[in-house]
Amino acid sequence: MKQADIIEFQVRSKELEQVQEYLGKLGEQQTEVAQLLAALDAFAQLPTGEETLFPLANGIFAQGTLATNATLFLNIGEGVIVPRTVVETKTLITEQLGKLQEQQRLATNHQEELYQQLVALEQRVSRELAEDSPVRSAGSSTPEDTRMTREKNADRKR
Repeated sequence: MKQADIIEFQVRSKELEQVQEYLGKLGEQQTEVAQLLAALDAFAQLPTGEETLFPLANGIFAQGTLATNATLFLNIGEGVIVPRTVVETKTLITEQLGKLQEQQRLATNHQEELYQQLVALEQRVSRELAEDSPVRSAGSSTPEDTRMTREKNADRKR
């Protein structure tokens, strides 16, 4: 086996591992986005003018009265906050979900390409090893092997 083949196999294997990790993170992000879309639907159904609990973080809530469920305020970056309706917000989030799904599709294609490259490399190395090996497989013989076998069989009969 050539040193270059070993290095290439290691590099491709590491790259495949990184792509698999990336796909896992994309899956987690998609789950979070789906949960956010569900939370937006639930928010739109909240009654206004009644006291309720507002989640701040996992298991932490603030108590307050919802004045309106028609408007949300989105941070669009650099401290800029803009009002948006629930429908507008869901549209933005759905677009983000579409981008995540496209990234997942591309990463999955890349993962398949890497896997095929690894299989081809493994097959190439196996062929090279078989060609370089002085040991022959069972049932495979040279003319010299055949002659020696005949001589041994003739000696046994005598």
